[in-house]
Amino acid sequence: MQWILWQLAALGIVLILFNRWLVHWVDGPVKSAVMVTVAVACVMGAGCAALAASQAIQWLPALILVGFSLGEVHRAWLRRTYRTVSGIKYVAPVIRLARPVTTTDLIVSRYALATQLGLPRIRILQLTDFHFSRSLPEEYFDRVLATVMQEAPDVIVLTGDFISKAENLPVMNEWLRRLPSAPLGKYAVLGNHDYWANAVTAVRGALNEHGIRSVEGQCVKLADAAHRRLVLCGTEEPWGPSASLEGVDPNDYVIMLSHTPDNVYAFSRSVDVMLSGHNHGGQFRIPGLGALVVPSRFGRRFDRGQFQVGRTRLFVSTGIGVDAPYLRLYCQPEIIVVDLTS
Repeated sequence: MQWILWQLAALGIVLILFNRWLVHWVDGPVKSAVMVTVAVACVMGAGCAALAASQAIQWLPALILVGFSLGEVHRAWLRRTYRTVSGIKYVAPVIRLARPVTTTDLIVSRYALATQLGLPRIRILQLTDFHFSRSLPEEYFDRVLATVMQEAPDVIVLTGDFISKAENLPVMNEWLRRLPSAPLGKYAVLGNHDYWANAVTAVRGALNEHGIRSVEGQCVKLADAAHRRLVLCGTEEPWGPSASLEGVDPNDYVIMLSHTPDNVYAFSRSVDVMLSGHNHGGQFRIPGLGALVVPSRFGRRFDRGQFQVGRTRLFVSTGIGVDAPYLRLYCQPEIIVVDLTS
């Protein structure tokens, strides 16, 4: 029993180190080696401690597990709070236990937000975390395009991680060339992998070439209403420029594009809607438990779905593509559609 407690404590430490620290490192052999080393060291260290621990420290794994459990209780309480404010009801996608591999099982999550803009319905469609490569079937990306056209959005927003390697820029270019237009425009911010691939200039150039405006660190007006404007802004923190809300009236209805949902607290008093990705929903999920590893300093708090944080309605997509390994388990790729209604 004592050995099991030490191993569970080691697992908790590994998950904390992975979620809050290691997964934020730039991808590469150093990151992979450190992650493996940390995992092995924690497990082996726990095994040795279980055998050699004196009576005085036998309580240590139980204390670690209590601390870990309190953190999970706090996370669960926050998620419940953020999902019950303002009548939000989040319904998780249906999964089939007999079909764990969901790498290309594309779903569309639809939401409606009542506003006081006095405008006709405006449909926003979000795409994120493409990780374009030839590792996924071309037919799958064709299906994404067909779904976008079928939804007939007024605004298309793309929230980063277009590529993981610069060699996949041609794949991205070909797909962006076929992305349909939208009456109110197409806008984008970049993600961490675009920076890690040293492809920021190339990605921005491709976006511009295909009529997609990069809005990092700036705001643009989408529409005028009777007394308010519909404004869209973009931030690439912590890898690039932050959003500047200078010139934005406090009465404006503000939509923020942020690759990571971790930025929500910085804008929770000034932004009405934030659209994010980055977390892939964990990419690997365990039915009934959810994701274990999520690249967020808040752990699993904002892994996927919708949340109300202060003034801000946050939508976190699981994304379109996958990064190595090229596999999703019990975690469907997702397009988010948000209808702003009067």
